[in-house]
Amino acid sequence: MVKPLDIAQASSKEELSRLLVKLRLRSDFKANAKGITESIVDGFSVDEIEALPESTLVHIADSYFIMSRKGVSDQDIFNKIELQRSLLGEDKPVPENMNLSKYIKLRFKSDFPQMALVDEMVINVEILYAVTWFSRDLKSKYTWESANTYASKVFAVMKKRFEDSQAVPVVSEPASEKEYEVVVEEVIEDEVEDEVEAVNESPVNKWVLYILIIAVLGGLLGYWLLYMDGLVYIQKYLS
Repeated sequence: MVKPLDIAQASSKEELSRLLVKLRLRSDFKANAKGITESIVDGFSVDEIEALPESTLVHIADSYFIMSRKGVSDQDIFNKIELQRSLLGEDKPVPENMNLSKYIKLRFKSDFPQMALVDEMVINVEILYAVTWFSRDLKSKYTWESANTYASKVFAVMKKRFEDSQAVPVVSEPASEKEYEVVVEEVIEDEVEDEVEAVNESPVNKWVLYILIIAVLGGLLGYWLLYMDGLVYIQKYLS
């Protein structure tokens, strides 16, 4: 039985990031089948966790909720975050009509191209858990129960996809040697019958047969005329 990830009990942003990394690995059934499991995350240092996409997600969500509580609009929040990034030479214009989820996915796309290999449903689960964690002291519509329910559904879909991809097509058992011989004989007989029919239907072969018949009849007629007094009979008949 896999131990549930109790993200609600994360005591710090670093621990939240670590648990989200585990969640992503848990959803990667192909990697799990190769022995790459979430347990490897326990050995990651703080710096290694900080370099992963989930830390970026957590930092964005943290900044978002801090400024949102102060009444800053979503667009201004993302512009301020980008202004901070511009100090590092990473300034990029923020499209209009952004929300937190869209902005996080935009950052994943630009900063972590490898996340394109992660199903968007899994990213949605990570964002939902982060939002739930940061809004836990607010009267929010996001609850741990709804987050866990959604995550369970996503994991079930991912598992089903993996199992379907690993399914081997059902192949019927090979016939016995005797059955194989019968099948071969039937094929040979069919081919021979087809060849015979083709010969019989060929107009060239019919003419050859007619010539042979005429030649045989001509030979018999010559033998009768020369050796059986055929000419005598003909002369008597004509006289």
